[in-house]
Amino acid sequence: MPAPRRSLLFAPATRPETFAKALATGADLVCVDLEDAVAPPLKAEARPAGVEWLAAGPGPAHRRALRLNGLKTRAGLADLLALAEAAPAGGLVLLPKVDDPAEIAQADAILSEAGAGCELAALIESVDGLEHAQAIAAAAPRLTLLLFGAVDLTAELGCEIAPAPLAYARSRCPFNHMTVMYRKSVLSKIGLYKNYGAVGDDYELWARFLVHGYQSANLPEVLVKARTGEGFFGQRRR
Repeated sequence: MPAPRRSLLFAPATRPETFAKALATGADLVCVDLEDAVAPPLKAEARPAGVEWLAAGPGPAHRRALRLNGLKTRAGLADLLALAEAAPAGGLVLLPKVDDPAEIAQADAILSEAGAGCELAALIESVDGLEHAQAIAAAAPRLTLLLFGAVDLTAELGCEIAPAPLAYARSRCPFNHMTVMYRKSVLSKIGLYKNYGAVGDDYELWARFLVHGYQSANLPEVLVKARTGEGFFGQRRR
């Protein structure tokens, strides 16, 4: 069974003294951030600490993650090349603002050439990323995680972070709950789901996960549906 990924805690790459403390909180993933948490003039200075965290930081590798800058920026390309030089054997690399599967393929090719064993995660945060979500999910075997970034998407659309403005995104994209991170391999098997309403869409995808025998992590208070018989579902709390 893969390690659970129920919680994600960010720490700025400019504060390496906080890395071990963040790990000690018990979060499933601790992500050192080279993107939003680091001002542009400090990105080059912060990069070595972030790369070292992923390659040789404390704790098990499956709990360590590093968010790079977007690969459409010079800072992001520099992050990726520095990471390739370190060739981390494990850990997770978060790629933000992924709009196209070519970004995943590029990162995978560079890391593979370097012999790195780290996994990739794609953050879907834009209209283009949303439209290409399925192709992005299938871009490389190294990609094991997809995350949905509603904040940047709503900023691009000029709308509120609320159920109604995000209804299309939730029905179009293979995500159904902001607090859940699904493995790409599972989503590829389960596929997309229909939007039957603000609650129904959550239940429908949960039901299909359960029917296929998967166990997914979610917050304890969220109700999910479980199959109780052929064609019947009952609600329970996880």
